[in-house]
Amino acid sequence: KLYLAFFKPMSENYWQGNLKKYGLEYRSRSDCGVERSDPEWTVVDSQDPAQLAGNCDGTFTPSSISYWSTQGDGGYVDRGGVGERLLAAMPGTPDSVLLPASVTDWWAHRKIYTYKGAADGSLVQFNHDNIANADLQLGSSDDYIRYRIINFMYGYTYDSKDTDDPAPKEKRAWVLGDIIHSEPRLIDYLDPSDGSLEKRYIVVGANDGMLHVFDDETGDEVFA
Repeated sequence: KLYLAFFKPMSENYWQGNLKKYGLEYRSRSDCGVERSDPEWTVVDSQDPAQLAGNCDGTFTPSSISYWSTQGDGGYVDRGGVGERLLAAMPGTPDSVLLPASVTDWWAHRKIYTYKGAADGSLVQFNHDNIANADLQLGSSDDYIRYRIINFMYGYTYDSKDTDDPAPKEKRAWVLGDIIHSEPRLIDYLDPSDGSLEKRYIVVGANDGMLHVFDDETGDEVFA
């Protein structure tokens, strides 16, 4: 398997990022001319049978579907991958920024933790119960600033229902921050009896300020 981190520069907004999983197969290619007729390691997608994910010039095939994706996402940072899974886990439908009024816990869909100086190194969940205004270390922080920062970290717009109501208003069109200078790493849990793989996670840092841990089977974020 091949794990690729992506970033998309944005001129008027925060930069977007994604992590995608592809396959590798040693196969001959008949689409690149006689000079590349010998078998070579080739990036393939998640389909069965696996389809070529790349064109001869190295660009992605738009119709290719990476692992964890529900649509053709080749060449797009803001489609498929773990980024699509993050959006799907948020309250509301994936194709709408409007939030359902029935939700009461807007932050239950993610496990985001931070360190607040505990002697034993333990972490606390990054939420309104554990984070005080002073913890943000922004000088003149007030409740409204804290509400908006926490909402933004969880994938919502930098806003809240009111100055005394932490509930978010809308979710952002894309959640995961750009991934630059952070190489995805694998954490494998092996069966001690025979060394077979029991569970795999992918860890990568993003410029949204978090170190993310994703499940290799589903692409879902399990911890940040």
